[in-house]
Amino acid sequence: CIRDSPEAIEYLKEAFPYVDDSNLLKHEIAYAFGQLKHRELTEEFLLKVLHNEEENEVVRHEAGEALSNFLDEKINEVLDKYVKHSSSLIAETCQLGLHKYLSLIH
Repeated sequence: CIRDSPEAIEYLKEAFPYVDDSNLLKHEIAYAFGQLKHRELTEEFLLKVLHNEEENEVVRHEAGEALSNFLDEKINEVLDKYVKHSSSLIAETCQLGLHKYLSLIH
């Protein structure tokens, strides 16, 4: 099971740049990382994907959604930077992540 396999997570991170022709596969990798909630293994990777303006917006949106599963002040600050992004998909995802965070702390 990937949940119990840090090696599998590392393989997916290494494969990510080589699947440029498949935004769906990249999206699914980001999705899986969000579901796993292995923050120590995935946070830096997901932040790079979200920050990469060259990456497809669907992939970046999923990285933002995955990061919103970590729910803390650091991620809140990152998501806040994207709430006015030119891509409505990225902006709305980050707004939802912030709302999720704020609803849990209040």
